[in-house]
Amino acid sequence: ILRRFDEALPPLQRCLELDPNTAAGRWQLGQACWFTEQRETALAELQRAVDLSGRSPMMLASLGWALALSGQNVRAREIQRELAERATPAPTRPLFLAVLHVGLGENDLAFAALERALAERELWLSLPRALVQLITLVSDPRWSVFIRKVEAVIRASSSAPPASGSDA
Repeated sequence: ILRRFDEALPPLQRCLELDPNTAAGRWQLGQACWFTEQRETALAELQRAVDLSGRSPMMLASLGWALALSGQNVRAREIQRELAERATPAPTRPLFLAVLHVGLGENDLAFAALERALAERELWLSLPRALVQLITLVSDPRWSVFIRKVEAVIRASSSAPPASGSDA
């Protein structure tokens, strides 16, 4: 439930009763708890999501974001280093680094990472407004410029002719 976090809590909790070891469920619950001012629970759920996911870059970035916003910058910077150095099994996507930069108050670096994400055509960028961790960027004039760029890329890709399968 997009940005209706109070309403999201009961279904997320029911989901986790059915499968308590789902990293995605823990991650979503952690975010919902964060935005409903349940910060301790949020940090615990985000940490659990990281553990259950095998240290997924997306979930690490969310944990780092929450740690930074709760004043735990040393731990957030440790996660930032881990994400920046990660090369295997897959490198960290710029979008996830942008999330962490936002938490650390590094908006210039966040926008630079978002531009790299756009250049790399990251899938998540098709839903930039759904990324709740980026909410503080909305008041920055660069946000609307960035959104227009994303929308232009989406329009261009949806109007591109389909690739031909064969010449036969």
